[in-house]
Amino acid sequence: MFGPFERRCMIKQIKPVRTIALLLAMALQAHAQAPGGEPVPLDGTLSADGRSLELIWQEAQPLRGRDIRLARRVLGATGAESWVELEVRAGRYIKTRDETLTPGVPYEYRLLRNHGTFFSAGYWATGTDIPARQDHGTVFIALEDSLSAALQPRLARLEDDLVGAGWQVRWLKTPRHAYLDPAANLPPARALKAQLRAAVAAEPKGLRHMILLLGHVPMVTSGRVAPDGHDPEPHISDLFYGDLTGDWADDGAGQLIHSALPDGTIELPVGRVDFALISEGDTELERTYLRAYLDKTHHWRHGLLGDLRVAYGQSDHLRVEQFDLRNIVGPKAITPGGHHDVGETQPWLWGVDFGQHQGHRYVDYEIKPVFAINFGSGKQKINRRGNAMTALLAQPFYTVAVGWGARPAWRLHPMALGRSIGEVQQITANNGAGARSYPDGMDYAPTGSYPWRTPIWINLLGDPTLAAFPLAPPRALRATRTGDQVVLEWDGDAERYQLLRATDAGSFAHLAMISDAKRFVDEAPVAGARYQLRALGKQEVYAGSFFTASQGIFAHAGTPLPPAPDLQQAVTGPGPHRLALEQDGVLLAPLSPPEAGKLRLLASGWHYLPEEGFAGPVDIALTAYASGQTVTGRLRLDVRP
Repeated sequence: MFGPFERRCMIKQIKPVRTIALLLAMALQAHAQAPGGEPVPLDGTLSADGRSLELIWQEAQPLRGRDIRLARRVLGATGAESWVELEVRAGRYIKTRDETLTPGVPYEYRLLRNHGTFFSAGYWATGTDIPARQDHGTVFIALEDSLSAALQPRLARLEDDLVGAGWQVRWLKTPRHAYLDPAANLPPARALKAQLRAAVAAEPKGLRHMILLLGHVPMVTSGRVAPDGHDPEPHISDLFYGDLTGDWADDGAGQLIHSALPDGTIELPVGRVDFALISEGDTELERTYLRAYLDKTHHWRHGLLGDLRVAYGQSDHLRVEQFDLRNIVGPKAITPGGHHDVGETQPWLWGVDFGQHQGHRYVDYEIKPVFAINFGSGKQKINRRGNAMTALLAQPFYTVAVGWGARPAWRLHPMALGRSIGEVQQITANNGAGARSYPDGMDYAPTGSYPWRTPIWINLLGDPTLAAFPLAPPRALRATRTGDQVVLEWDGDAERYQLLRATDAGSFAHLAMISDAKRFVDEAPVAGARYQLRALGKQEVYAGSFFTASQGIFAHAGTPLPPAPDLQQAVTGPGPHRLALEQDGVLLAPLSPPEAGKLRLLASGWHYLPEEGFAGPVDIALTAYASGQTVTGRLRLDVRP
């Protein structure tokens, strides 16, 4: 049976225009006939030795006489055939135990129950002592070409951040999106995709690669659908750039015709950081938002926003995503509520909510999830001015990635074991390729209220490389030349460190593994060498544990550490007051909200708004970045009425 909004879409599509696009859209809608199914909230408990798991579930419907099927696979495997069935039961079971786990292996479980007239399903990721991942590849950064000079210091720091996380970086340039002429906009988008294809083909195979669209990179529209239940229309698809093998046809007027991925998959996750459409044509404000975004992602990678293990969520539309939060932080660490109530009370790792639909209202909020789903009608249309998803990404200090969930639901649970938000986007986009049965032929079910297959609108706003549970890096790496040697010393709390070295013209190579020490002597230094140091450790999380490396910090021999900022500024009157955050050779950025008053982003930078009638000192936490390292300090405001 057609769902109500699908019937509405089909009726409205029967028009004698764009015949090819119409037929394709109708065929794709025909895939979505079966009931969507019900998600099941799971909870898992690992044994102390990591060799057994007790899995418990809850269901809204009585468990009467139908089979419960439990399957397992290695986390990261894809394809319905990769699920290995462990047991089939019938009756009133609410838990089971698997005693065949091997420490060091990340697992993914699927609980699937047939209720006769419908099905329910749940997923759980778990594992203990999982080795650090070694498959980092290249991040291809497609940079809008007008931004190079305006963002240069932060672009250099972004490259350090990515290299320090184990990635290679390749920069690609592209012109700014053309608003009024789709036919003129599509050729540069295709040219950028051709650059990506050539660049990816030149990289080693078998590695993870990702794409970051930075700035107002050309947007392409495709298909004619209505995932939010309103009128069917073309949708923006950044997945166009991540699908390197599919043939995306167009109608000759700049409009792509596909409502689903042409060959069913994307090869690379794609994230967009683009504030043009909430800046009302003010390019300086747009660049201010970009600078602030690059600041907060830097803070998150370096563990400066805290070790967050809490989440919030609400909305029946988003039950799949909310149930996945149980895997990431545990059921007891989830607070019922939304972006505009509990979301403003403290920092959160995740926030899942329907949310305010008016993007211009978000300047009045201080929403604090690091990762977020912002569902609701029209929000998936990221080419609209004042888009609410983009406005949430622009929130100060915390939010680094936003998706539009529910239709289809995003599968968040791999993040429980340190997987990135880009990987979550990719498995969500690639779910259900081909004409296999639903739900058995899917990687994941349900996909929300409707069984969408590989739709083109699963756009990620934010950096796709970002993940939960960053490990705190070492601090204050000093490299001092002493005779024919370079002595390296640092501060930190880890038991093990990895030291790497590179010449100015080369990539980093492993130099030493150091245990129970914070000092190393390079007895054969290389002229002009740059050193990188990472902490190595194990993250204990609700789903189990995994080994990981911290963000790298950098030093050249003889280069001094940046001084901790200790600034003062007097402000008088109601404001807003612009913060003086300029310092030659140093990037200064606010780290968190002040205890009194608020910070706002305006075109000229950060501004302070005091509380009415307040007078006295206010400390604003700052970071200072220079020479590959970050230190923290403060700006003290002397607030006068």
